Amino acid sequence: ERLSAHRRAEQEMEQQLRDGRWLRIYERALSDGGRVGLRIDITEAKRIQQELVEAKRRAEEASHAKSAFLANMSHEIRTPMNAVIGMAELLQDRPLSRDQREYVDTLSSAAESLLGQISDVLDFSKTEAGMFELSPVEFDLREALENTLRTLELRAHEKGGGARLPDRPRRP
Repeated sequence: ERLSAHRRAEQEMEQQLRDGRWLRIYERALSDGGRVGLRIDITEAKRIQQELVEAKRRAEEASHAKSAFLANMSHEIRTPMNAVIGMAELLQDRPLSRDQREYVDTLSSAAESLLGQISDVLDFSKTEAGMFELSPVEFDLREALENTLRTLELRAHEKGGGARLPDRPRRP
């Protein structure tokens, strides 16, 4: 069978020897009816190829595990964060002093922002898994910036400085 394959071959073949080594075999027919052959030891190349296949498999497993972890953690964090947002909304419906209202509004805004960040982490894991879909969402840039500034303003005020932003009516 091997001789028959060699007689037909005008291209390269690979063969593993009994001792585990690999050879790449080139054989060509000559015009006078003879044959010329070349054998190259490719054992090291085969070993490296197998290591690359194994490394790729391990990397894919690690990536899958990371994505599953991110999805699980974002879900686990989202549940208590929704409770924080719900409690802040209940407080916002009560009569509060100006400072208390500002604190609760900041708490609510920060919790909503954190929930958005958690959603972004989940989106990231979906992106890696090839399950992410973009959908356009309208937002108010001015409001987003004001919410960010209010959060920073409270920190600056607590540390002894910084001017306050003017009050702006809350949106329903």
